[in-house]
Amino acid sequence: VVVEDRMYSMGGFDANFKPVPGIDIYDAKTRGWTSLKTTIPAAETHAGHAVDGSSIYFAGGDTGALGKGRQQSGTRKVWRYD
Repeated sequence: VVVEDRMYSMGGFDANFKPVPGIDIYDAKTRGWTSLKTTIPAAETHAGHAVDGSSIYFAGGDTGALGKGRQQSGTRKVWRYD
């Protein structure tokens, strides 16, 4: 999602297809990425995102590692990041 001149990337997979709780920000003015020490409350992937002013909403998503023949469990939780 984009807030002001920054694009936020939240959650996702690592190199071993395990969900991560990280938050990375791309700043269009500096053309650089920053990894925040703050994380989303749970490691998730494939969540929905929305912006309301300066608040970012992170809703639903899949939890747990993605393994061969394994179905990921989902969540209905919603987080707000300010």
